[in-house]
Amino acid sequence: MKKQILLIVFLFFVSILIYSQDTIVRTNGDLVICKIQKENKSTVSFTITKNGREISTFMNKNDVQSIHYDKPAIVKNHPYNSLIPKHINKIEFSVGSSIATGEFAKDDITNEKSGLAGNGLSVNALFSHNFSPSIGLGVKGYYNRNKFKADKLVDAIAAMSNLSFSNNRVNYNSYGFLAGPVFYLPIDRLSINGRLF
Repeated sequence: MKKQILLIVFLFFVSILIYSQDTIVRTNGDLVICKIQKENKSTVSFTITKNGREISTFMNKNDVQSIHYDKPAIVKNHPYNSLIPKHINKIEFSVGSSIATGEFAKDDITNEKSGLAGNGLSVNALFSHNFSPSIGLGVKGYYNRNKFKADKLVDAIAAMSNLSFSNNRVNYNSYGFLAGPVFYLPIDRLSINGRLF
């Protein structure tokens, strides 16, 4: 458990270090998502990522309306604000059915791979922190419970032994935590999210 906590903390700080980004609002209304290197009275120097390559460039202060360090979401009342995550932190919950499939759901007791699993309950909770409009860090906790079809096994044993058996209710239970980067791809009014965990 301690190793899992240390891994989550490590991913959190690495993500901050690598993906923390700044925002420049130009006088024409355009947003420039970048990493500012230095700033003086006349220019601001920064790097942007394009096609997987990091490009260093600069902009005259006359073309700059405002500069926001590390927190793109603070740009208020901007026409492109819909492309920026409105909340730095987000918590999501979901409750639904855990549907057994494949070998896990088979109830053929002559097949050693059969799981004799029925449907059950699935509960998930996700916390995500956005470092920029395009990337964040997510931590997910999950709990799944599926019924174990003990009656199938008991009936087969009773048929072979000519004896009767009682059947106590048994479930498969699984739970755990996952952590990793979360990616956002804004397309007009649509946002596509992806998680690597």
